[in-house]
Amino acid sequence: MEDKNRKMKIHIYHTGLAVFRDTPFSTKNRRKPKNLFLWPKEPGKKDINFKPWMNDLQKDGQTKQLIKIFEHIDLMDTNNSPIILRRDWIAEKLGISRDELEALLAKLHEMRLLDALTIEFDHRKWLRHAETKGCLVVMVCIEEKDYERDNIEQLATDTITKAYHDLFGVEIQLKKKIKKIFVIPNAHLSSDIGTDHKRNLKILNRIVNNLKKLGFDVALNSYGYAKDIELAIIGHPQEYVLRCV
Repeated sequence: MEDKNRKMKIHIYHTGLAVFRDTPFSTKNRRKPKNLFLWPKEPGKKDINFKPWMNDLQKDGQTKQLIKIFEHIDLMDTNNSPIILRRDWIAEKLGISRDELEALLAKLHEMRLLDALTIEFDHRKWLRHAETKGCLVVMVCIEEKDYERDNIEQLATDTITKAYHDLFGVEIQLKKKIKKIFVIPNAHLSSDIGTDHKRNLKILNRIVNNLKKLGFDVALNSYGYAKDIELAIIGHPQEYVLRCV
């Protein structure tokens, strides 16, 4: 039986880190959806890479550069890194020869299981002291029933802005310490996703434009791609809300 009360699903996250990278479908991938609609045509054009320290340290070039040096250390190129990989020590710990270790490192690097080192941020502490208090990640799924509803874009916009005011205190709102909003198309929020993908994209763009008119810095993530996702959500009941428009 059809659910007449089915509504647009919106998941809203307050996060200190938001990374969304397109994953191109392989031509050999049997799970590639039929009639796939991709926007933009070239993957990676609308990737999101939000890290609050990138904004907060604009005037502190040395600190920002130091963090960037340690942010990604290629384990296969430690000659150009701030660390020394103690291969003899590792080989001894594993009880193997140096040549066997090199072969093992190469194998794991190729499998992307042991590729690089990075920094572990204390996001809770960073957001407490940072000028930029994170961002909002808004995952939206447009359903078939939404096509029949009037002014669905404005309803979604009102819902997102109300969630913003519900989540954050007056000081953050007045000083716009959180003004970046990333709108993410997410078909996995519903089993009844709207199949008119071009129409879905138009609705999403109207929501983005409405939010921009309210003074937010808004970006729309790509549509139709599988994605690699990294989020840092602080463990608090008010960091995540679900809204049905």
